[in-house]
Amino acid sequence: MLKTKNRIKELDGLRGIAILTVVIFHYFYRYNDLYNHIDVIYDWANYGQYGVWLFFIISGFVIYSSLDRVSNSLAFIYSRFIRLYPAYWFCVVITFTVVSFFGLDGREVTLSDMLINLSMLQMFIGVPHVDGAYWSLTVELIFYFWIFILLKSKSVDKIEIFLVLFLAISFICKVYIPDVNKYFKFIVMVEYSPLFCLGVSLYLFFINQRRIINSCVSFFSVAVLIIDKSADVQLVMLIVVSLFIAGVNGYISVLRSKVLLFFGYISYPFYLLHQNVGYVILNMLYEINVNGYIAVVLTFLFLVFLSWITTSYIEKPIRNRVNVIFEYLNNKKTSIVGS
Repeated sequence: MLKTKNRIKELDGLRGIAILTVVIFHYFYRYNDLYNHIDVIYDWANYGQYGVWLFFIISGFVIYSSLDRVSNSLAFIYSRFIRLYPAYWFCVVITFTVVSFFGLDGREVTLSDMLINLSMLQMFIGVPHVDGAYWSLTVELIFYFWIFILLKSKSVDKIEIFLVLFLAISFICKVYIPDVNKYFKFIVMVEYSPLFCLGVSLYLFFINQRRIINSCVSFFSVAVLIIDKSADVQLVMLIVVSLFIAGVNGYISVLRSKVLLFFGYISYPFYLLHQNVGYVILNMLYEINVNGYIAVVLTFLFLVFLSWITTSYIEKPIRNRVNVIFEYLNNKKTSIVGS
C-alpha cells in the first residue's frame, strides 16, 4: 500500500518516463513534421505526445497531498509560484535568446511577446508562446485556479463533488455539445480535466479515503477521457493508467532506477527547454551534414546537460533562497501580530 508520508520515488520515475516520451515525440516525429528529418522518421513516435497526459495525472495525484502542507489559499499560491516560475523565467529567456539569435522558422516571437510570456498568462490573451510546449503550463494554471477556489471556499473535504461535476461537464461537452464555446471548454478543461480528476481520485483511493466513491470516480475519469478517442489512443491511455497505478504501488522496480530518477529530477527544465532549443541545434547539425541519428543524440545530450545545470544551479538555489525569505517574513508577521 502507498506510503503517503514519504516521498514516492516512483513518481519521479514516472516523470522521467513522461519527459522522455515527450522528447521522443518532438525529436523524432514533430521535428520531421515541421522541418523534415534526413533519415530519422518514426511514425510511432507520435504516441510520445501522450507523455503530457502522464504529467497531468501525476499533477492531480500530488496536488491533493500537497494541500496537507499549506495552511491557507495564499500559501498554496506561493507553493505553486515557487515551484513553477523561477526555472520557467530562466528557460523562457534562454529559449527566446537562442531562437532570436539563430532563427527558427515559424517559432520566433517579439521581445514584447517574450516579456508577456514571463507571466505564464500569454495563452489567456492570445500572445504566442516562446515555446509551444508551454501550452501545458496554461492547463496546469487553470487546474491550480480551481484548487484555489476549493481552498478559498473551504470545500477541499468535498472534492469528490468537484471531480464529478467537472467530469460531467466534460462528458456532456464531448458527447452532446462538441461545438460549445471554446473559451468555456478552455476554462473547465473539457479535454484534460479527466486526467487531473483521475490523479486526485487515485490518490484518495490509495490513502483509503472513501475508496468505493473514488474508484468509481477513477473509472468515470478514464471513460470520459477516451470516449471520443480512436482505438489506438484508447489503448495508449489504458497503458498510461496501468503504468501509473502499478508504479505508485511499487510494482515496477525500474521506476526507482537512477536513470529514470535523474530524468524525473530534471524533467521540468528539460520539458521547458528541449523543443525549440533542440530544433535549433538539430537544424545547425543538419547544415553541417551530421548524420540524423547522431544529430538527435547530440541534441538530446546537450539539452540533458543544460537541464541539469538549470535544475541544480538555478531552480533549486533560487527556490531555497525564496523559501528562506518567505519563512522569515511569515515569522516576522506572526511576531508582530502576537506582540
